[in-house]
Amino acid sequence: MAAKTPIFSFQVAIEKCELYQEEDAQFYCNDFQGDMCSGCKTAHLGSNVSRSHNVVSNKLEIMRMYCTSCDEAVCVKCATDMKHEKHNSRCILKIFVSLMLYKDFTQLVVLVEMTL
Repeated sequence: MAAKTPIFSFQVAIEKCELYQEEDAQFYCNDFQGDMCSGCKTAHLGSNVSRSHNVVSNKLEIMRMYCTSCDEAVCVKCATDMKHEKHNSRCILKIFVSLMLYKDFTQLVVLVEMTL
C-alpha cells in the first residue's frame, strides 16, 4: 500500500526581526504589531513613546490556526494581523475533529506534531 501524501505540511515559519532581518524575532509588540529580537525589545520598551506597549514572547504563542493560503500553522495573532488577515484560515481544533471523524490518522499525526 502506498503511503498517503499529507494534506497539510504545517510548516512553521520563524519570524525575523523587523529592524535587523538577520536576527530571529523572539518577541512581538501587540501595539506596534511588529516582530523584534531581544535587543530591539529592550530599546522599544526603553523608549518614552513605547514604554507601555504590550510585548509578548513569540515562543509562548500556541498554533491554534492553519493558514490555508500559506500552508502553515499560525497563532491567532498571526492569523488576524497584516500577514494573514486576507488569507483563508481554519481552526486547528476543527481540523483535528474532522480528521478524527474520518479516521485519517496519518494527517492527525502530522497535525499534532506541528502544533506542539
